Amino acid sequence: MATKISPNLQLTILSRLQAIKEQVAQKEGYPYDPQKLFQLLGKAVYGRFGEVEKWDEENGVIYFEVTSDGTAGPEWIKRLKKQGLSIGILSEEALKSSQFKSTKNCTYQIAVLKAELFRNGRRFSKTILGSARRRKLKRPSAEVACLICEKFSEADLKKMGMDVIVVFHEPLLDPGIILGIECRDWLLAYSSALDNGWCARTGFAFVVSKTEC
Repeated sequence: MATKISPNLQLTILSRLQAIKEQVAQKEGYPYDPQKLFQLLGKAVYGRFGEVEKWDEENGVIYFEVTSDGTAGPEWIKRLKKQGLSIGILSEEALKSSQFKSTKNCTYQIAVLKAELFRNGRRFSKTILGSARRRKLKRPSAEVACLICEKFSEADLKKMGMDVIVVFHEPLLDPGIILGIECRDWLLAYSSALDNGWCARTGFAFVVSKTEC
């Protein structure tokens, strides 16, 4: 039901919106987190005040954040399995690899490009990486796959409209694999090239921004 707004409140709301507009347009840059502003404004447009969600979605892109806590690869294997999650054989090898690096207190702003953004027959890794570059997205650390696996359940992925989230970190092992989170609570390994193309209902995770840690 629509609510009438008093003239004074209208002026107050509009003045605050103008203040945001001026901040965003500053030549020296926006002084706060633009991604969080984007997400909050998206909620406000649809009246989703006070709504707590694990993620936001805008134009086929899922946004959320994860924070690292210094867990090393072998420790991730124990930690995820303790929660009842399954880890593929190649994934375990990747987590045990010296190429797997962990950080502590790094907050990653993640963007997941949904497969629907790419035409059938065009979901190749090089196409997806090219789209990420044009959007000024960066490759995440491999630890992001573990953080996502822990954050989202099978029900969460289904609600997002995906069966798999593939994390496009730098490939590990030889000839090169990347990690992904699959429905049924699996952490699996995929070929980084995948010349046959990725399936529908897949998401491709990249980094929007990362705090220094």
